[in-house]
Amino acid sequence: MCTVVENTGRVAAERRLAESEAELRIITDSLPVLVAFVDREERYRFANDYYREFLGTDPEGMLGQRLSDVLTAEDYAERRPLIERALAGKPSSPTCTCITATAADVGQRPVISRAVTMMAR
Repeated sequence: MCTVVENTGRVAAERRLAESEAELRIITDSLPVLVAFVDREERYRFANDYYREFLGTDPEGMLGQRLSDVLTAEDYAERRPLIERALAGKPSSPTCTCITATAADVGQRPVISRAVTMMAR
């Protein structure tokens, strides 16, 4: 008895997905801004390479950590209203919010922050 499983389509789809993810990583790592995806449990699922320069933190090491574990208590408290709005599924403000962040190299520094809601499909 011999069983043959045709998975060419699945393999090709996985390859396209990996290529797309690599392209997105190149794009976001090239931006001189902090780009992150945080889930409903406030855990980082994605962080671009600018976090390395800004916070002095390896972005890969942030994955799975909670916002409150990565940010200083002051930075987290300042972002909390934006986080709550996004987690409630409310649309983000058309304007950005100017807040401060604790950067690894210079301490407190002004940043523009915008939390965007992503709804499940």
